[in-house]
Amino acid sequence: MVIWDFDGAIGQLNSSLPYNFNFRNLQREIDNVRAALDVMQKFSICSTFAVTGFTAETGLHPYTCPDLIHEIALLGHEVASHSWRHEWLPLFTRQQAKRSLARSRSTLKNVTGGEIYGFVPPHNRPMTWWRKGAFSLGDRGVYPFFPLADMGAVIGLCLEAGYRWIRISYKPMWGHIADLTGRVLRHGDMLVLENHYVGFDKRVQNHILNSPKKYHIVSAHPLMLDFPDKTEHMSNFCEFLQVLTSAGVHFTTPGSLQSEER
Repeated sequence: MVIWDFDGAIGQLNSSLPYNFNFRNLQREIDNVRAALDVMQKFSICSTFAVTGFTAETGLHPYTCPDLIHEIALLGHEVASHSWRHEWLPLFTRQQAKRSLARSRSTLKNVTGGEIYGFVPPHNRPMTWWRKGAFSLGDRGVYPFFPLADMGAVIGLCLEAGYRWIRISYKPMWGHIADLTGRVLRHGDMLVLENHYVGFDKRVQNHILNSPKKYHIVSAHPLMLDFPDKTEHMSNFCEFLQVLTSAGVHFTTPGSLQSEER
């Protein structure tokens, strides 16, 4: 499963360190999404795009691009929520998070014409999950003083909002989970996808080809397809698809997997 974090302009604005914002990157990300769609169409594979809800609103290009999101769905890719405006969930109140989850889901549904069942937390936060023995000071908030600074609480809120799968990242206090590219788990009615690799380089290619695991979850950011020093670079992506499809690896989406399990 390849899951793209399509931050959009709002995500870039909320993610960039002070004074590092570059306006050209707004169009660059959109162009890279189209380039990735073209490459995947050649290989006849589908992926998942987790998109900020704001990006699907009617507005001004390149700040919003609802037509592109509609096209993504038409091409058979799954569209998931990446929150409303790429917020820092661990510091949110439950009410703030509910509004973000609801509005992003409804906006994306209106644009794609289909259901939105997946959620990818922005910034991959929280990384704390007490039930799994995981704790991260990087969340900036500590549960229970901040009710959403625990992945269990976020999952519960997502279920209430109608989501059925979530991609997460976390590190147990006794060390990183051994699986390089994560696992697919059940947490109540929620399908949980553990993501532990970003990009498409030879390391992850070799791991997938030699792993006995049934599923692997790889994430990437469309913007990074242009950066040669990143594992997400387009040359790595093309090689990744060529090597894995030639070896008979099947690409699927979390929504398809959820339907199969039902």
